[in-house]
Amino acid sequence: MQLLERNTELTQRQIEILCRVAQGLNNAEIGDRLCVHEGTVSNHVHVIMNKLGLFRRVHLVIHALKEGLISLDEIELEYWID
Repeated sequence: MQLLERNTELTQRQIEILCRVAQGLNNAEIGDRLCVHEGTVSNHVHVIMNKLGLFRRVHLVIHALKEGLISLDEIELEYWID
């Protein structure tokens, strides 16, 4: 994991949450998959974004990929067909 100028070292749980955000899941969906409350996920996302100095989820994902915090191999996209 590459560290940036700010104190951006992420915990393993935060990396796990970040990968789920990159999959396009919302907080409730992430919570369901990780068996935690939606509010806990929301708090993790907030802390991650504060550590990285970001304000939008899309910027979070782009930044994490560019900086090597996560890789495309860690992201499994789910597709739904209506």
